[in-house]
Amino acid sequence: AWQGRLHEIKAPLLVIHGTADPIFPVEHGMALSEAVAGARLLKLKGGGHELNPGDWDRIVEAIAEHTGSKRAVDRR
Repeated sequence: AWQGRLHEIKAPLLVIHGTADPIFPVEHGMALSEAVAGARLLKLKGGGHELNPGDWDRIVEAIAEHTGSKRAVDRR
């Protein structure tokens, strides 16, 4: 059983969550990022339960920074 074991995650974690998600409120993303040591939370203001094309630049930038690939994004 994995319940209660989030603190065991050692891989870097980036949580991307919309602030207007009707299925999983943003507090779920906040709790997840707080449960995993070193996790980072990117809140997408007004975002729902889908990835809005208007948020793609922020998402790509956050993933690039998170994975250490920022230079690859800068060269576009």
